Amino acid sequence: MQRRRRSRIAIAIAIAIAIAMMLCLAAGTSSAESYPGAQALETRLYAPCCYGSTLDIHDSDLARALRGEIETRLERGESGEAIQADFVARYGDKILAARSDAPIRAMGVGIALTALLLAGALLVVVRRWTRRARTPSVEGGAASVTTRDAFDDRIDAELAELDS
Repeated sequence: MQRRRRSRIAIAIAIAIAIAMMLCLAAGTSSAESYPGAQALETRLYAPCCYGSTLDIHDSDLARALRGEIETRLERGESGEAIQADFVARYGDKILAARSDAPIRAMGVGIALTALLLAGALLVVVRRWTRRARTPSVEGGAASVTTRDAFDDRIDAELAELDS
C-alpha cells in the first residue's frame, strides 16, 4: 500500500516537472513574424552616445530621443525589425546589444533540459535510498533476517561478563 502511494507521488512529481519544463520552453519561444514591443527593442540596442548600456536603462538626451522615436515608429505600425535595421544603418553594427534571440533561446532550452535531467536523477536516487532503508524480511510475515559477525559475539561476551 505504502509502495503504491510512493509511486503515485513520484509519477505526480514527474508530471508536474514535465509540465513546468514545457511551460518554460513555450515561454522561451517567440515567432519571428511578431515585432517586439518598445521595451524589447530598447533592450537589444546600445545607446550610441557611449555604447555603455542599452537604450532601456541609459539616461541621456540621445537615449531618450531614440526611445521616443522607437515608440512613435511602433505606433505608426513599423515592425521592430525595420526599426532595428534603420538604427544599424545609421549607427553601425556596434549598436546591436543582442545580435539575435537564438543564443538566449538555446540557453533557456538548455537550462530546462538540465533541470529535467537533474529532477529525474534525484527521483532515481530517492527511490534507491528508500529501498535501501527497508530491512529485508522473510516471506510469510516472519521476523526480519539479521546477520551476526565477530563484533556481535564480542559485544555479547562483554555484556555477559558485566552481568555476572
